Amino acid sequence: ALGGKVVQEQWAPPGTSQWAPYVAKLNQKVDFLATWIGDADGISGFPAIRQMGVKLPIIQTEFAGAMLSPKAALQMGKSIVGIITTAWYVHSIDNPENKAFVKAYEKRYKVKPGPFAGAAYGAAQIMVQALKATGGDTDPQKLRKALMQPCDTISGPVKWTKDRSGIHPIHILEVQKDLTTPKVIASLVVRGDVVEKNGK
Repeated sequence: ALGGKVVQEQWAPPGTSQWAPYVAKLNQKVDFLATWIGDADGISGFPAIRQMGVKLPIIQTEFAGAMLSPKAALQMGKSIVGIITTAWYVHSIDNPENKAFVKAYEKRYKVKPGPFAGAAYGAAQIMVQALKATGGDTDPQKLRKALMQPCDTISGPVKWTKDRSGIHPIHILEVQKDLTTPKVIASLVVRGDVVEKNGK
C-alpha cells in the first residue's frame, strides 16, 4: 500500500537447520530482508544468513521470541545485531513497574527476563487484578467480567474491545551490540478489531 514490492519469497519448514540452500538463492538486490524465522530456528538461521555473506538489513516480522531471550541471543551472537523486530514485552521498557520486575527477576534467576517471562508475568497481573476485583470468587461469569477491566502491566496498559480482543502496546525494537538489551524504537498501541475497508 505504501509502494513496497515483494520480489522473492522462500518457505523454510519449521525445524530447518540447514539454511544454505535458502540463503544461496536469496535475491540481495533489495532494500531489506523480511524474515519470519520461528524461535528455535533462529538460533541456526540468523548466523547462517550472516556467515554466508548476506549484509542486508533484516526485519524479523515474527514476534522476536528467542531473539530477545538473553541466553538465546548470546548463542546467535553478532548475527542479530541491528535486526529490527517486535515484541509484546522486552525488559528495557522504561516504566517503574517493569524496572521493579526486572530487578526481582535478575535477583532470583541471575539473568534478565526474556519476552516469554515478561508476557507470562503480564498475564498474571491481569489475572490477579481480576481476582482482587471478585474477592477471589472464580465464578465464570464474575471472573469474565472482571478480566475485561483495564489493567496496567509491566509492558504497558491493557484494555479490551467488546469482543474481548486486547488493546495493548507492541514495541518495535533494534538488537544492540550487547545482545541482551534491545533499544525500544517505538511503542504502538494495537487492537485486533480494527480492519481495513477491504476487510483485511
